[in-house]
Amino acid sequence: MNDTSRINGTQAFATVIAAVLATLLASAAPAHAQSSWRIDNISPVNSDRDGADPNSASGGRVNKVGAHPTSNQIYFAGSEWGGLFRTADAGRNWIYVPGHRPQAVWDVKFNPANPLVMVATSRFDGKTTPDSGISVSRDGGVTWSVPATARPAVGDCRFAVDRTEPEGFGIAFDPANSNRIYVGTGCGVAISTDNGLNWDFVDPTPATPGGSRVWDIEVHHGVVDICGNDGHQRSSDNGAIFVAGAIEGGGTCSLAASPDEANVIFMSVGTQIFESRNGGTSWPTTFVNPGPQGRIPFVKVNDRPGTAFDLWFGDTQLFRAACATPANLASTAQRCPASAGWTNAQNGSHWDVGDLVFNPTGGVGACPTLFSNDGGIYFNQRAGADCHDPRWEQPTTSVTALWLWDMDGNERAA
Repeated sequence: MNDTSRINGTQAFATVIAAVLATLLASAAPAHAQSSWRIDNISPVNSDRDGADPNSASGGRVNKVGAHPTSNQIYFAGSEWGGLFRTADAGRNWIYVPGHRPQAVWDVKFNPANPLVMVATSRFDGKTTPDSGISVSRDGGVTWSVPATARPAVGDCRFAVDRTEPEGFGIAFDPANSNRIYVGTGCGVAISTDNGLNWDFVDPTPATPGGSRVWDIEVHHGVVDICGNDGHQRSSDNGAIFVAGAIEGGGTCSLAASPDEANVIFMSVGTQIFESRNGGTSWPTTFVNPGPQGRIPFVKVNDRPGTAFDLWFGDTQLFRAACATPANLASTAQRCPASAGWTNAQNGSHWDVGDLVFNPTGGVGACPTLFSNDGGIYFNQRAGADCHDPRWEQPTTSVTALWLWDMDGNERAA
């Protein structure tokens, strides 16, 4: 899918459904009688077939999960078509967040120093006056708004459609200064230096006028790594200037960085997985994807005691690789083993990955707690030393983020 023809069948379908819903809700009752009707969610709260076949369970796809920085009970989940959801009991029960209007959510994150401030991103929602792109909350996710400067200006976008149909993707807070926020958009990188109040758009590839799609951002060790339709770029000056490294495939991608080395980064794009040991100047190691599909794969890194760390990868299924930082940081040896030695960590969960989050209060060696995918969100039943070999279970009350395929109306008198 290229930038000029981005509204494919799925997005066109979503646009039609949005228009149908708006028409039905506007005409469902006269103005004086609208207080007498309501819409109730009658979706099942979980699946009765999960025990026999986890792929029979489906709460709807969840793209990303955001963890509260000081509570291992509170998480927010951004679903592909069902909006934003919240849990206050570590993922056992989920409730819909009505204050967030965009429904095609991509990512959601808390400010690590001030959890009342949150940022969420979403894809184009089909509205004439869109709510999509970047949304900010200042009350812990109850209410949300779109800052005026979070909309790209004329000249910010390589393609005009990305300005009129705004989209947002990966979110990263600077660990050294949480007031500095980076968001990947359809028009390059949006940067806020005042905790989300105001935003500026930066084109990482100014030789080609107008920013293109940036899918993921990783801020670590004083550098900013991004990847998107123009491949990988790195900035060492807080996003003012980005420098491209090796020529690798562009498109939907995910980034992760070693906890010990600024120049050791990992990237997944399509069905490929790369490791770089020089900050993306080259990608000498290509791992064989153990479960390829390439829809929306991810890579994550989890620090472990000493020089160890885990690389987590998901595509059709979830895998974990036990990696290590060498004593000689100048070593050119790869940090993670060949994928033939990775451990399948899918146990008990739906296929087709979305995201993985770790206990935010767990420190080094934190347990993976929630895993999202096409079946919703699953929680890890293991919380002890064996938690890194997870056993996933569906919630008591799942998200209800299923696609709406059809609606009908009933003509009423007068």
